[in-house]
Amino acid sequence: MRTITHRLDSVHGRGQIEQLPPEAVIELLHHGMRRGFRIACAMVGDRAEAEDCVQEALARVIEQQARLRDPRALEGWFHRVLSNLCLRVLRRRRLRGLVHRLWEEHREPSVAPDEILARRQALGSLQAALDELPAMQKAALALRYGGGLSIADIASALGVRANTAKTHLCRGLERLRRNLEGTRHGRL
Repeated sequence: MRTITHRLDSVHGRGQIEQLPPEAVIELLHHGMRRGFRIACAMVGDRAEAEDCVQEALARVIEQQARLRDPRALEGWFHRVLSNLCLRVLRRRRLRGLVHRLWEEHREPSVAPDEILARRQALGSLQAALDELPAMQKAALALRYGGGLSIADIASALGVRANTAKTHLCRGLERLRRNLEGTRHGRL
């Protein structure tokens, strides 16, 4: 994505633009899809929902490109749109989970299979531990470790200050550690 903003700087300088150059849009589609997919997968934990989020984010950025005053902000703007869409998915999922849990309380418990592969257990434990995190902490961790973004880029994507992004990362990692330890001790 760095090449996108670099090309935009060389084409348009620092002035306002009405439309992104076609090569910038193509580059956003090419690089944005891959990196955005990694970020979205880390945030929402589901490939299909991640693909939907990335496609919707790209569509919104392309549709509303006239609103972009500084072409160098393309990468941050795309991450912000993508993060907001992923957070919306997480909020909806949490609400569905609450409804599902309420439903399950009134049904007979189902019996789990006796043997589950160790890798599947580990991934399940990690996903469960991630699901316990508040949305902003989960988003910060996904942007950092799923997308490899810097603190400044995470702050921009989440719409917070850099110190707040660091706080979300630190607290998210600590809470994730506690959740995973709880899994090992049978609490989760």
